[in-house]
Amino acid sequence: MLVEPFLGLGKSVNRLRAERSAEQTVALVESRQKSRGHLHAAGAYFTVVNVHNPTDQQIALTKRLARVGVAEKASPVSEAASAMLGPDQALAVDCPDLHQLSGGTQDFLEGYLLIDNPTHLNVVATYSAAGENGLVTTLDVQRIAPTTAVAHPAGTAR
Repeated sequence: MLVEPFLGLGKSVNRLRAERSAEQTVALVESRQKSRGHLHAAGAYFTVVNVHNPTDQQIALTKRLARVGVAEKASPVSEAASAMLGPDQALAVDCPDLHQLSGGTQDFLEGYLLIDNPTHLNVVATYSAAGENGLVTTLDVQRIAPTTAVAHPAGTAR
């Protein structure tokens, strides 16, 4: 459920980062095809992130993807994509959404989904993997706790 990028609202990404009050960071491993076992065991990996708005107000949130680089080199963070959630509404960020955030060019993703929002959301990540036979061999569900966002000047470490 990826929507149009955060455009036309007159705010820069840095300003949005400074205005947010919470960020939830979800680790992910995702593959379109079975991994050949380069850095992970051979198999297919899936991550689905469910996001619920527990408030009685409509909220806007942004999603970005921070991919893990190889050989200890960082990869660029994706452009922000926005979504709206009404009171008690929920959405899922699934395999196609993660690949769209990444630019859709990679068969294997590892990194973090960064969810910026003005309040604390209920975020749950479901991780599953399938072995060579295609059947699910592992399943894990984790609640993702929010962290308070701190604005950092450009070029400084977080």
